[in-house]
Amino acid sequence: MAGIASRLPAGVVIAAHLAGVVVGIAAIAALATVLALSLR
Repeated sequence: MAGIASRLPAGVVIAAHLAGVVVGIAAIAALATVLALSLR
């Protein structure tokens, strides 16, 4: 993993990391919404 990251520009690595974080937050929010709706 580190070998692959070292070949990419820092901007690409940061963008990919931010995209992963955003996707993770969106997934958690979606799960929380589904849980809240199902428990109502």
